[in-house]
Amino acid sequence: MLKLIGITLLTPCLLAAAVLAQESSQPVKVSLVQLIATPEKFDGKLVSVQGFLDMDREGDLLYLHQSDSENVILSNAIWVRRTEQMGKDKAKLNMKYVKVTGAFRLGFKEQLGNPSNGIPEVQSVELWSDPAHPVSQRIRQIPGVSPNP
Repeated sequence: MLKLIGITLLTPCLLAAAVLAQESSQPVKVSLVQLIATPEKFDGKLVSVQGFLDMDREGDLLYLHQSDSENVILSNAIWVRRTEQMGKDKAKLNMKYVKVTGAFRLGFKEQLGNPSNGIPEVQSVELWSDPAHPVSQRIRQIPGVSPNP
């Protein structure tokens, strides 16, 4: 009887632990503005963030906007450590808006200088929008869909 009570009490605890473990493996959807303004809130967390990826400078940088990259406004960027897959997909990803998922680190510097935070442990990078063919143009072509609801 005592074993049955112990198992009955242990089962909810195990289920709660499994749910918490699953939640922690899900990335926090965050804006690049949030990562730049309050990096301490996201240190060590798995994040999913969108930005403009520049893979041609001293290390790979994720900028708020294409114009920030063109004008090298480092205060509007974070570092991203290139994975082997990113290297293979460079022609598709470089100088495009992308979604990066990975572990964010406070004080991470791929190179000397600013910015001092970034994503050294990239899990995935997906193309979001090509400035030459923005997402909004593709959305406008879908019947009945408006880019600004």
